[in-house]
Amino acid sequence: MSLHNPPRGGSPVGRLSQYGAVESGAILYLRLCLGSHGAIDRARSGLIEALGDAAGSRATEALTDLVTILVDHGRRPMACHGLACQCVGADEACLAQMVGCAAEGAMEDATLMATLMVRADLAPALAGAAQAFGLWLNQMNRRVMAAHRADVHRGRLH
Repeated sequence: MSLHNPPRGGSPVGRLSQYGAVESGAILYLRLCLGSHGAIDRARSGLIEALGDAAGSRATEALTDLVTILVDHGRRPMACHGLACQCVGADEACLAQMVGCAAEGAMEDATLMATLMVRADLAPALAGAAQAFGLWLNQMNRRVMAAHRADVHRGRLH
């Protein structure tokens, strides 16, 4: 592979700022988990900090299920950009849309998108894992937004 032939699925198709909280969260957690050994422990600590012990542990289980299905049964290795990169690759965009659809309850759409990443017989399991993790990302976003509104209400902007 050369600089002129990036890994399939890694071509930039957007920027993180173009995605909602659930979708961008899915991308960032995927990057974290696929980026280094022991990364799931870092993900767990972030989820526990945001959601509390019990919910954070369940969110970590959902993330682990999602990543395990992708790693063990993916059509090919997921192409991910670096954790700090603002670009979104094609594989990441597909995952983000699947998680977003699943979190909104659009499971037929999420399952269809899952078939782009895994065999058709595994697509419902991947979409289910995406829904579970997406719902935790939704809850985390609601908590962050509520805390932000409370800070603004108290006059603290940063």
